[in-house]
Amino acid sequence: MNNIQQKATTIVLVDGDLLLYKILLSSEFLEEKTNKQGETYHSILIEDAKAELVYRLKSIVSDVRKYFKSIDYKLITPLGALGDTNFRKKILRSYKANRKPKPLGYEDLRNHLYNIVKSDKITPHLDACFSFPGIEADDLLGIYATYLEDENTNTVIVSDDKDMLTVPSYNMKLSSISTPEKISKTKAWRNYLIQCLTGDSADNYKGVPGIGKVRAQKIIDQEIQKYCDCILPVEKLYKYYEKAGISKIEARKQFIVARILCKDNVKIDENPHNWVNLGAWLSSLRLPKMDCSTDVPKKRIPKIH
Repeated sequence: MNNIQQKATTIVLVDGDLLLYKILLSSEFLEEKTNKQGETYHSILIEDAKAELVYRLKSIVSDVRKYFKSIDYKLITPLGALGDTNFRKKILRSYKANRKPKPLGYEDLRNHLYNIVKSDKITPHLDACFSFPGIEADDLLGIYATYLEDENTNTVIVSDDKDMLTVPSYNMKLSSISTPEKISKTKAWRNYLIQCLTGDSADNYKGVPGIGKVRAQKIIDQEIQKYCDCILPVEKLYKYYEKAGISKIEARKQFIVARILCKDNVKIDENPHNWVNLGAWLSSLRLPKMDCSTDVPKKRIPKIH
């Protein structure tokens, strides 16, 4: 706790999608039934799952309060957009193509999460739960964690996803009690560069063949030393892709899908709403003749007071 800079407000950002998945994929909430034809099938014990959702959110807040001694707490649970609107899939068709369908009971439990916003079931209240067309819950975590943190506010991301280690913020595990880890801007960028080389099998982008985590760490540290700056431009990694016979365009796709959106990747207009302008960001990447270069309409992003 001595390493945590205590501030008046702590904003707890919970990976909503991951939380729902962990609950629904637990055998504890599955019930086996038999139909008239004698075939077995599973149903979800949805009321039990709803109670578990509230319990876990309370536990998360309790864990955070052990380390962050603030006057005010806010609890936010971003969710991923429904449907096949993820902008990364327009850039890299293989992105998350290996994923299974959403678990049984997902929509019911997702709706329940929306319904308990501002309710008395959780203290402090669940201040906001939302999704945003075209982007993932990870992106909303990254945007809010970097946008809302200031001299009076700490932001804490609660997730087991290693992608969140590329976002400058405090980070805590969702699956178990863990000491908060402060991810600095330089550490977050280093983690991102490593992932650009290794790829991510869970998200189905490959990185550079033959480069694992240990080798990637050595490469990045050597490149940083040669460049004499901790914020090494991602373009310095092109040569490793080209040695493996992969073009710069294909490498660039990997760099984009690996990047979790932060405040620097979006256009935020304070008055009268916050806006995310994905179109401008994607266009700025100057990817030649790619579907992702088309403009994405501006959308309102909820403002947290």
